[in-house]
Amino acid sequence: MILKVAIAVSVALCSACSSSYPVKASLERSTWFASGTPTTKKDLCSQERFNLFLKTDLPYPGSARTRSKKVTGCKGDCAPTQILTFTDIPLKQGYYDLSKPDLCSFEKVGAQGKYVVLGTSGMATQAYQKATGWIEITQYDQGTGLLEGKFDLSLLDSTGRVTPVHLSKGKIKVLVKRN
Repeated sequence: MILKVAIAVSVALCSACSSSYPVKASLERSTWFASGTPTTKKDLCSQERFNLFLKTDLPYPGSARTRSKKVTGCKGDCAPTQILTFTDIPLKQGYYDLSKPDLCSFEKVGAQGKYVVLGTSGMATQAYQKATGWIEITQYDQGTGLLEGKFDLSLLDSTGRVTPVHLSKGKIKVLVKRN
Protein backbone atom coordinates (compact mmCIF):
# COMPACT_ATOMS: atom_id res chain seq x y z
CA MET A 1 0.00 0.00 0.00
CA ILE A 2 2.78 2.44 0.94
CA LEU A 3 4.59 1.62 -2.31
CA LYS A 4 1.44 2.39 -4.36
CA VAL A 5 1.06 5.76 -2.62
CA ALA A 6 4.75 6.58 -3.15
CA ILE A 7 4.49 5.75 -6.87
CA ALA A 8 1.31 7.83 -7.26
CA VAL A 9 2.92 10.82 -5.52
CA SER A 10 6.10 10.64 -7.63
CA VAL A 11 4.08 10.38 -10.88
CA ALA A 12 2.02 13.42 -9.83
CA LEU A 13 5.14 15.39 -8.93
CA CYS A 14 6.85 14.38 -12.17
CA SER A 15 3.79 15.44 -14.18
CA ALA A 16 3.68 18.78 -12.37
CA CYS A 17 7.39 19.50 -12.85
CA SER A 18 7.20 18.55 -16.53
CA SER A 19 4.98 21.59 -17.17
CA SER A 20 8.07 23.84 -17.14
CA TYR A 21 9.84 21.91 -19.92
CA PRO A 22 9.89 23.06 -23.55
CA VAL A 23 8.75 19.66 -24.84
CA LYS A 24 6.28 17.28 -23.22
CA ALA A 25 4.66 14.09 -24.50
CA SER A 26 3.38 10.70 -23.51
CA LEU A 27 5.79 7.83 -24.27
CA GLU A 28 4.23 4.40 -23.91
CA ARG A 29 1.75 5.82 -21.35
CA SER A 30 4.48 7.51 -19.30
CA THR A 31 5.01 11.25 -18.91
CA TRP A 32 7.97 12.29 -21.07
CA PHE A 33 9.70 15.67 -21.08
CA ALA A 34 12.88 17.04 -22.57
CA SER A 35 14.95 20.13 -23.20
CA GLY A 36 16.61 21.38 -26.34
CA THR A 37 17.10 24.27 -28.70
CA PRO A 38 16.19 24.65 -32.35
CA THR A 39 18.59 25.64 -35.12
CA THR A 40 17.49 27.28 -38.36
CA LYS A 41 18.59 27.09 -41.97
CA LYS A 42 17.35 27.96 -45.46
CA ASP A 43 16.09 25.10 -47.63
CA LEU A 44 16.52 24.58 -51.37
CA CYS A 45 13.55 26.89 -52.03
CA SER A 46 15.03 29.66 -49.78
CA GLN A 47 12.41 29.09 -47.08
CA GLU A 48 13.43 28.93 -43.42
CA ARG A 49 13.33 25.54 -41.71
CA PHE A 50 14.32 24.39 -38.25
CA ASN A 51 15.81 21.33 -36.62
CA LEU A 52 15.03 20.50 -33.01
CA PHE A 53 17.44 18.31 -31.03
CA LEU A 54 15.92 17.19 -27.71
CA LYS A 55 17.40 15.16 -24.89
CA THR A 56 16.19 13.82 -21.56
CA ASP A 57 17.68 11.86 -18.70
CA LEU A 58 14.42 10.16 -17.77
CA PRO A 59 14.66 6.37 -17.51
CA TYR A 60 13.27 4.67 -20.60
CA PRO A 61 9.78 3.19 -19.84
CA GLY A 62 10.22 -0.34 -18.55
CA SER A 63 13.75 0.39 -17.34
CA ALA A 64 14.71 1.95 -14.02
CA ARG A 65 18.12 2.94 -15.37
CA THR A 66 19.17 6.55 -15.53
CA ARG A 67 22.62 7.99 -16.17
CA SER A 68 22.22 11.16 -14.09
CA LYS A 69 22.47 11.39 -10.30
CA LYS A 70 19.27 13.44 -10.35
CA VAL A 71 16.71 13.40 -13.19
CA THR A 72 16.37 16.95 -14.55
CA GLY A 73 14.90 16.44 -18.03
CA CYS A 74 18.27 17.72 -19.25
CA LYS A 75 17.83 21.30 -18.18
CA GLY A 76 21.51 22.22 -18.11
CA ASP A 77 24.17 19.53 -17.96
CA CYS A 78 22.97 15.94 -17.92
CA ALA A 79 23.76 12.41 -19.02
CA PRO A 80 20.96 11.82 -21.57
CA THR A 81 19.16 8.49 -21.82
CA GLN A 82 16.96 9.40 -24.78
CA ILE A 83 17.25 11.74 -27.77
CA LEU A 84 14.43 12.91 -30.03
CA THR A 85 15.10 14.99 -33.14
CA PHE A 86 12.86 16.73 -35.62
CA THR A 87 14.54 17.88 -38.84
CA ASP A 88 13.60 19.96 -41.86
CA ILE A 89 10.44 21.45 -40.33
CA PRO A 90 9.26 24.60 -42.14
CA LEU A 91 9.55 27.63 -39.84
CA LYS A 92 5.95 28.76 -40.19
CA GLN A 93 2.50 27.78 -38.97
CA GLY A 94 1.23 24.60 -40.54
CA TYR A 95 0.69 20.86 -40.33
CA TYR A 96 3.58 18.70 -41.55
CA ASP A 97 3.34 14.98 -42.31
CA LEU A 98 6.55 13.24 -41.18
CA SER A 99 6.39 10.67 -43.97
CA LYS A 100 5.56 12.95 -46.92
CA PRO A 101 8.32 13.84 -49.44
CA ASP A 102 9.20 17.52 -49.84
CA LEU A 103 11.21 18.70 -52.85
CA CYS A 104 12.43 21.83 -50.99
CA SER A 105 14.08 19.91 -48.14
CA PHE A 106 17.76 19.09 -48.43
CA GLU A 107 17.22 15.34 -48.26
CA LYS A 108 14.04 15.45 -50.39
CA VAL A 109 12.22 13.43 -47.75
CA GLY A 110 10.69 16.39 -45.92
CA ALA A 111 10.11 16.76 -42.20
CA GLN A 112 11.44 13.88 -40.15
CA GLY A 113 11.49 12.55 -36.61
CA LYS A 114 14.12 10.26 -35.06
CA TYR A 115 14.41 8.76 -31.58
CA VAL A 116 17.37 7.07 -29.86
CA VAL A 117 17.64 5.22 -26.54
CA LEU A 118 21.10 5.46 -24.97
CA GLY A 119 22.72 2.80 -22.79
CA THR A 120 24.73 3.40 -19.64
CA SER A 121 27.87 4.08 -21.69
CA GLY A 122 26.09 6.79 -23.72
CA MET A 123 26.05 4.69 -26.90
CA ALA A 124 22.79 4.06 -28.77
CA THR A 125 21.12 0.80 -27.76
CA GLN A 126 18.05 1.32 -29.93
CA ALA A 127 17.61 3.71 -32.86
CA TYR A 128 14.20 4.48 -34.31
CA GLN A 129 14.23 6.28 -37.66
CA LYS A 130 11.24 5.27 -39.73
CA ALA A 131 8.71 7.80 -38.48
CA THR A 132 5.06 8.15 -39.30
CA GLY A 133 2.97 10.89 -37.80
CA TRP A 134 2.92 14.65 -37.82
CA ILE A 135 4.14 17.86 -36.27
CA GLU A 136 1.98 20.99 -36.29
CA ILE A 137 3.35 24.47 -35.72
CA THR A 138 0.40 26.23 -34.11
CA GLN A 139 2.12 29.57 -33.49
CA TYR A 140 5.35 31.23 -34.52
CA ASP A 141 6.17 34.84 -33.60
CA GLN A 142 9.08 36.09 -35.74
CA GLY A 143 9.65 39.06 -33.42
CA THR A 144 10.11 37.11 -30.18
CA GLY A 145 11.10 33.77 -31.76
CA LEU A 146 8.47 31.91 -29.71
CA LEU A 147 7.38 28.73 -31.48
CA GLU A 148 4.57 26.52 -30.22
CA GLY A 149 3.28 23.28 -31.63
CA LYS A 150 2.18 19.73 -31.08
CA PHE A 151 3.13 16.34 -32.44
CA ASP A 152 2.29 12.66 -32.57
CA LEU A 153 4.68 10.14 -34.00
CA SER A 154 5.31 6.42 -34.17
CA LEU A 155 8.78 5.13 -34.95
CA LEU A 156 10.20 1.78 -35.98
CA ASP A 157 13.74 0.68 -35.32
CA SER A 158 15.95 0.07 -38.35
CA THR A 159 15.80 -3.74 -37.96
CA GLY A 160 12.04 -4.04 -37.53
CA ARG A 161 12.58 -6.47 -34.63
CA VAL A 162 11.91 -4.11 -31.73
CA THR A 163 8.45 -2.97 -30.69
CA PRO A 164 7.62 0.43 -32.23
CA VAL A 165 7.78 3.55 -30.05
CA HIS A 166 4.85 5.96 -29.91
CA LEU A 167 5.16 9.54 -28.63
CA SER A 168 1.66 11.02 -28.35
CA LYS A 169 0.04 14.24 -27.15
CA GLY A 170 3.34 16.03 -27.71
CA LYS A 171 3.60 19.76 -27.03
CA ILE A 172 6.45 22.08 -27.99
CA LYS A 173 7.17 25.59 -26.71
CA VAL A 174 10.67 26.82 -27.62
CA LEU A 175 12.50 30.03 -28.48
CA VAL A 176 13.98 29.96 -31.97
CA LYS A 177 17.22 31.86 -32.43
CA ARG A 178 17.56 32.58 -36.13
CA ASN A 179 20.97 32.12 -37.76
